[in-house]
Amino acid sequence: MGAVGAIIHIEVDGSKPLTDVELLSLEIEMEVRSKISSIERISVVPHSFRPLSAKDATSSSSRRLGKIFTNNKKSKLPSL
Repeated sequence: MGAVGAIIHIEVDGSKPLTDVELLSLEIEMEVRSKISSIERISVVPHSFRPLSAKDATSSSSRRLGKIFTNNKKSKLPSL
């Protein structure tokens, strides 16, 4: 079997101290290793979480993304 690895993305409060984020990442890594002993490599990638404000929800980029996902829901695959 080839190398087994995992990349885990987490969202954390942007105001948390870096040491807290590092400890959380280490705890996640240790928990995964305890459940999956064959895993060789684990990367925990923290992302700063910031809830959307009313202004963000109405921004042009949010509207563009909304249109993209709305259009995807409307499109259908051709029948065979």
